[in-house]
Amino acid sequence: MIYTVLADYGRLDYDLITDGRLFSSFPEGLKSYIQSPSSDEVRVSRLGGYLLLYRAVRYLFAKEDFEIEFSESGKPCFSGKAGEVKFNISHSGGLVAVSVSDDGGEVGCDIQEEVDAERAGRISRRFPTEGLGELASSSPVYIFGAFSADGECMFAAIPPSSLKTGDPERIFTDGWSLTEAIVKCHGGGFCRHAEIMSERSLYAAETVGLSYRGKRFSLSTAVKIK
Repeated sequence: MIYTVLADYGRLDYDLITDGRLFSSFPEGLKSYIQSPSSDEVRVSRLGGYLLLYRAVRYLFAKEDFEIEFSESGKPCFSGKAGEVKFNISHSGGLVAVSVSDDGGEVGCDIQEEVDAERAGRISRRFPTEGLGELASSSPVYIFGAFSADGECMFAAIPPSSLKTGDPERIFTDGWSLTEAIVKCHGGGFCRHAEIMSERSLYAAETVGLSYRGKRFSLSTAVKIK
């Protein structure tokens, strides 16, 4: 099963959590990754991503292990007893999204705040996003997590009525988010964007639109078809 979980990380108390027991149990490499940026916003967004991952895996799959290692390309993955759970994390506009799957297949996730016309023009010249409509749907289950200041999280399913597909007013942001999710699922990085997108028929993916606190977002999940 594929789940895509998102949360607002703005309520997190960075100092409280990084002094706590859960953070102390994180692998040293992961703690360094979270704490290394000079930007407070980036540090909190990374912390929110891995807290949400931990809480979601515990909630969805009843797994407590949080052993993470990094591949040669820098992609994080679980090791140990949770190794069959694949995940990917994305941040934008104050929200963090995590896609997780327990069927052993790689998964990609991207959340993107609506892109304005000027930025859309710059991105589209480098990374075309057209021609994605033939992709099969990945059909994830969408869940919202509400953080407390100390990183605890309550979960609830997102009503389908609050999600939109194929919103014509968000067509570029939808395509860009979907492209990012596929590239992240592949794991090859954006230097191989053209090659990866030429093989897009190997992926099932879905993009939905949502609104949160006056902002509009595109949220995408991609999985490789076995």
